[in-house]
Amino acid sequence: MACGTPLVTTTGSAMAEVTGDAALLVPPGDADALAGALEAALAAGPDIAHRRRLGFEVAGRYTWERSAASHVEVYRSVTQN
Repeated sequence: MACGTPLVTTTGSAMAEVTGDAALLVPPGDADALAGALEAALAAGPDIAHRRRLGFEVAGRYTWERSAASHVEVYRSVTQN
């Protein structure tokens, strides 16, 4: 997503929760839905352009700096209690 590539992932996983509307979601094991989502991603229509923009926003939330700060906060909370 950080590179502007449309993401296709399955429902019922953490990826669906993380990506939200930025990804094309398909049910696990549904080959037809997967093929349709991949075709939609390759077609690069207005919906995909919107999802790409959302993808940049989502990816921006997951930086190394934020990850490090989150870990530091967890370690502080554990050591203070």
